[in-house]
Amino acid sequence: MPLFGRAQPNEYQERVLRVAESLERVHHARSNPRVLRASGMRIEPMSAERLRAVAGNRQSWQSLAWAYRDMIIELRYAFQFRARAISRVKFYVAEILEDDDEPIAVSMRHDEDADRRKRVTVPEQLAAAAEAELARLPLDSYEFTGVWSENFDVAGDCWMHGSIDPYTEEEVWKIRSVMDVDVAGTRMTVKDELGQPRAINLDSEELYRLWMPHAAHGHLADSALNAGADVLEEITLLGRELRAASRSRVAANGILFVPESMTQMRATGEDDDTAGSRRDRFMADLAATLLAPIANEGDAGAVVPAIITGTIEDIQAIRHLRLEREDSPTLLAKLDKAMSRMANGLDIPPEILTGMADVNHWTAWQIDNATFRHHLEPSIRIMADSLTAAYLRPALAKGAFPASEAKRLRIWYDAGSITENPNRRQDALDALDRILIGPAAGREALGFNDGDAPTPEEALQLIAAKNGIDTGAATAILAGFAKAEGAEVPQLPAAQESRQLPAARPDEPAAEPDAPGGTGAPSTAPPGIAASATPAALVASSKPAFRSLLDDSRELADIDATVRDLILSDVDQALRRALERAGSRLRSKATRDMELHAQLRAYPVQTWPQRLGPEQCLKLDASARHLIAGAWESVSRKFAERVNDGIRKVVARVLRMLGLKADTTAGAAAAARVRSAMESRVDEAWSTLETSLDAHLEKVMFGGLDETADGEAPEVDVPPGLVRDALAFVGGMPETSAGMHNGRSLTGEPVGGLGNGTAVVGELTNAGAVHLGFEWRYGYMPRSTFEPHLALDGERFDSWTDPVLGVRESDRWLRASHYHPGDHAGCLCTYFSVYALPTGGPVDDIVAARLAMPPSAAMADLIRLADMDDQAGRSGTTAQQQRDQYLAVRGLKRDFLEGGS
Repeated sequence: MPLFGRAQPNEYQERVLRVAESLERVHHARSNPRVLRASGMRIEPMSAERLRAVAGNRQSWQSLAWAYRDMIIELRYAFQFRARAISRVKFYVAEILEDDDEPIAVSMRHDEDADRRKRVTVPEQLAAAAEAELARLPLDSYEFTGVWSENFDVAGDCWMHGSIDPYTEEEVWKIRSVMDVDVAGTRMTVKDELGQPRAINLDSEELYRLWMPHAAHGHLADSALNAGADVLEEITLLGRELRAASRSRVAANGILFVPESMTQMRATGEDDDTAGSRRDRFMADLAATLLAPIANEGDAGAVVPAIITGTIEDIQAIRHLRLEREDSPTLLAKLDKAMSRMANGLDIPPEILTGMADVNHWTAWQIDNATFRHHLEPSIRIMADSLTAAYLRPALAKGAFPASEAKRLRIWYDAGSITENPNRRQDALDALDRILIGPAAGREALGFNDGDAPTPEEALQLIAAKNGIDTGAATAILAGFAKAEGAEVPQLPAAQESRQLPAARPDEPAAEPDAPGGTGAPSTAPPGIAASATPAALVASSKPAFRSLLDDSRELADIDATVRDLILSDVDQALRRALERAGSRLRSKATRDMELHAQLRAYPVQTWPQRLGPEQCLKLDASARHLIAGAWESVSRKFAERVNDGIRKVVARVLRMLGLKADTTAGAAAAARVRSAMESRVDEAWSTLETSLDAHLEKVMFGGLDETADGEAPEVDVPPGLVRDALAFVGGMPETSAGMHNGRSLTGEPVGGLGNGTAVVGELTNAGAVHLGFEWRYGYMPRSTFEPHLALDGERFDSWTDPVLGVRESDRWLRASHYHPGDHAGCLCTYFSVYALPTGGPVDDIVAARLAMPPSAAMADLIRLADMDDQAGRSGTTAQQQRDQYLAVRGLKRDFLEGGS
């Protein structure tokens, strides 16, 4: 059944005519995937009446808004924060593509990628002319783009003025506020550097009005300060009242009552000894004593007490009266509420004004992504629209390009510089390690310049110190450096026969000396165990030593969270593009029913599938599969890159935990096992994730999601559990998991990820590592907080049935007895497993199987047997060794669970 009813015949005929005219225009123009909101106008020579109409768009509240911006420091900071971010956006000329795809830069015509190059279809002369016009504007400077952004935020309106500098004869472009440009009679004026108005010659100068259009009155500007004038006035008045109270001498210091008969000790005598003279002199001396330390901080009166004499009755009569303002707490409370209203009303997250001290590194990055999506991108989009409508297309039309061709181009933006990974330093180091970037790019990312680069000799010394290298190889390397530099080959001492081993890292166990009679060959014992550590020597060890892997375990959790957040951001952006593309495809189908198409035009195109429903869409030959086809093509490649990069980082961290080097036989074998186990599952993980994303996208498209779900509200439109499932599959799940759903095993335990799946856990346990427990890490959400999970942040526990994880009565909707990371749709919580690695030998298998706390009955019997051996004077027995290992590991577990390091 159609969503819309039929109109009356006469209305229907008129509607058909309007739709036909619209379709005729659409037929002769390229499809514009993103509606261009014209919020810019070029000012041409015009009549005085038209000039007054243009000037009449200035509104009284705009001057007041600038005054509030200058008086409220938080307001100024918020707008400058946005301005600094937006000034880093790169604007470029792009061609509008069909199928609602994102515009593509015309500069890609010269791209090495043939597929991308073929997508640019506009004539080269048109593209060159458009890029030349855009190059005239200083869009890469804060003085232009940043000032423009702040004008939009404060007044919602500004002027773009281009003129010729009379001294340099160069073209100068400036953003002028609404108060800088005015109409005087039949001419427009602009304020010069001295603030004096001068006439604008529109024959030789260019002037454009750019504005944020009001939703109801498109010719007028709008901003958040227009609606928030009452809040800003309240903040200003409350601030003035508090300032007046703090500056009042009577309110701050009160009044001092002193009897007339008191006197102050003086250094010299005075001739006049009348009562009135003594009283006046005392008051003058007292005032001077009180004021002297204020006027001169080095005055002795600041540390030496003043001496005043008088009777006991006089001394007791001294009284200091303080006049407190009873309404000061009330004023502060009102000010806090007003500031909160202002923060919530501005187009910026309140966290930006209140600080982000309560979020971790990667959550702060996520907030930045959300800030761009919801607060910065809409403004940037309108700025690009303004330049396109007011500046670019009129300029191309003046250049004799047909309007139909000019409309194929628009100004678009690249925000990569403000949404990039904040961990750029570590990424640069990783890229250098994989030889993906050069040393110059690495130095730039780390904040150094080419002058900091090492000389060939310094580089060789660093390589030798880090890896250990004989002088024969060093001579060959130096020869290569010298040849490249055109210098003489440095002469080194003769090559030594023996190879010097590198110094151990601080976090690695020191190498044990070779056993007597040993050959000095490299040890094949497990990490941390010397070659001379025979089974007998291990049995004799009564105090097993362990190396904590707590910090490394946390690093593995960070890697997992980073990969998850990156993939979530990718699929969230792809989902929004897919909704727009689905609406566009449905729009092309709906043109068959002119009445239906005309009524749908009043709504955003991405909402059309929801308004029609799946059955109505199917009648239009637009099935759900057709509408969402190809939604994740751009994400497929990114998913593999993100996951493989995460695997590489996990492998490097695991080798460090085991004390192995990647260039050794043992290290290469361990790395190959972990890497191959996870990389073999990447394709299947993506296939499963893509299926889940298709199902989720179909629900979103037709409005089938529950928007009132309990727990946290995710900032993205994709449930984090879907990505969590994919990463858990890649990392490997225990055989008892029986599959997973929304980040949770179907058997109840939470799933792991790249850093705590079976691939990593198996390698650690094979090396003798013992599991100490788990630690909960809360995933902060900018929009909401799930208090039970927040209360578990940093909590340590031995198992997933630990009483500390017990579900509260109010949270029975989770349908579980214990909390788990990912137990509801919006959860971003994670956990990590903590291990300790024995440095004196592997833990006995019997001990490893009986690490329950308190000890099992079997372990209790073994402990009693070892105690009997002690009493009998025996030493080094198997029971004693197993008991000592158990007690050492249990002590580690207890120390960890109680908050130790």
